[in-house]
Amino acid sequence: HFNVVSITEFAISTLKHIFNSILDWRCVSGGFPDVISQLSQPFILALMEVYETSTQKLLPTPSKSHYTFNLRDVSRVVQGMLLQKCRSLSEDPAQAKKQGLRLWIHEVLRVFFDRLVEDEDRVWFLEFMKECTGKFFFEDFNSLFAHLDSAGGENSDGIIDAEELRKCFFGDYMNEQGLYEEILDVSEVITRMEEFL
Repeated sequence: HFNVVSITEFAISTLKHIFNSILDWRCVSGGFPDVISQLSQPFILALMEVYETSTQKLLPTPSKSHYTFNLRDVSRVVQGMLLQKCRSLSEDPAQAKKQGLRLWIHEVLRVFFDRLVEDEDRVWFLEFMKECTGKFFFEDFNSLFAHLDSAGGENSDGIIDAEELRKCFFGDYMNEQGLYEEILDVSEVITRMEEFL
């Protein structure tokens, strides 16, 4: 005897509502400033676009069998965003907004981009993220990460590439309070990791 069990897939509008409710709750319970609370809906709208587009464009093949994206990936991005506490944000609203956007981008890259194995896919995804940043948040991706542009040296070209984004870190291991925050000094990360060894 066999039984067939099927579950209807959630509508995108339902998923947006679920994840938006989670972020809204976090913004209120965590005491986040309005500038971050107002980004809750755009975060989810952009995330769902990343998810939908990735499932359509980044299809699994024999050499890329791990290109299977599902709701766990969406929830991992949201979970990563929930790690940030209000105390780790700048008091300047404009800077706080940029920190929140960089966190969102970092979490999306951590979950989706880090899975990509071909340069062509990485280039496409990075360009897509740049489009999403402008479309949903009205911010220039390259400006948000200007501090990573070849460390501001003579090789700065104003365009952030995948190699430069490798220096984008968030973590809770650089401060005594355990705050999940952006780490701007890569040399400090190396020193701290060596201490842990």
